[in-house]
Amino acid sequence: TMLEKSAELGVERLQLGMAHRGRLNVLVNFLGKKVSEICSEFSEQVDFLGDMKYHLGTRGSVFIGGRDVQLTLAPNPSHLEAVNPVVLGMTRAKLDQYGDSDMRSTMAVLIHGD
Repeated sequence: TMLEKSAELGVERLQLGMAHRGRLNVLVNFLGKKVSEICSEFSEQVDFLGDMKYHLGTRGSVFIGGRDVQLTLAPNPSHLEAVNPVVLGMTRAKLDQYGDSDMRSTMAVLIHGD
């Protein structure tokens, strides 16, 4: 898989960006967020930015290829691909934060949700 190959090549952090379609699937099956947690967010009366609660981001990690890979799904309060340049900036910031001049430890993945 992409995740296995990325870990094999030394990726330690994966920054994800996507619009709303398929987002719940990615939250549950890729990032490991519990369905019950997502459902409880829909029933809570919480103020948030954006038009849908599943547009909120989340973080998780997976142990794969002998290492922990940190996963981040960026919040995207839009039905558009507006999140893409944000994720690229988040990725560059992580590379700078960890002093990765080879630019191999953090990877951006931009998913078109359709």
